[in-house]
Amino acid sequence: MLSKFKIGRFVVSASKITELKEKVISLIGRVEQYYPSRVELVLGKLSKCAAAVVKSKTGSFKPTVLFQGANPRGRMDPPLPDTLFGNFVWQFADTADGAIEVLVTLDEEEISIFERHEELLEFASVNPSIDV
Repeated sequence: MLSKFKIGRFVVSASKITELKEKVISLIGRVEQYYPSRVELVLGKLSKCAAAVVKSKTGSFKPTVLFQGANPRGRMDPPLPDTLFGNFVWQFADTADGAIEVLVTLDEEEISIFERHEELLEFASVNPSIDV
């Protein structure tokens, strides 16, 4: 039987991203002036929490896939035209106040656990899930 999936919506405030960045930098140090991006920080934290949820459900770690879309057209030198190649799906919304909205798709049981995950709730606000 196929699982029914839900999309969880989470918002990470700018202040929580700053806290997370400071924590990560204190743990890894300032190696060659590397500073993780806001997206890397949020993706890392979310993937850590998602892996913990799956492990709590199955008893073991399962291989996971994480996708991060990007539009590199404007970052190229010279910039590439929008029509050069197809579109990407981007599941992050960067708000005017510096917060990031993230969509996470898991099966119903996993999203229910994920939305109550303590470590996740320390840094993200949970919005209502969307049935898919």
